[in-house]
Amino acid sequence: MGENLAIKIIPDATGSPTDSVELGYQVVPSYRRQGYASEAAKAMADWTLYQPGMKKVTAGCNADNIGSKRVLEKIGMRLIETRGKVLIWELCKTEIIG
Repeated sequence: MGENLAIKIIPDATGSPTDSVELGYQVVPSYRRQGYASEAAKAMADWTLYQPGMKKVTAGCNADNIGSKRVLEKIGMRLIETRGKVLIWELCKTEIIG
């Protein structure tokens, strides 16, 4: 299909895995605005947070990338930080699994 998806475990300062992952995705222009990114990102975030020991999914996008901001908002992520022109988003396990 026309998308690339990735989940990367975020390491701590020593390089050891933590309880957080970073979500990434890219959609080919001809497949955009059809809901594929939202559906796939939501499935990946939910699957990740249901795994033992996982507590948080983060994602980043450029502040001017309206499409990515909409995807991240739609899947329930919340904006937590701005680093220059990059927005940092987060979804915690407690937000989807009471």
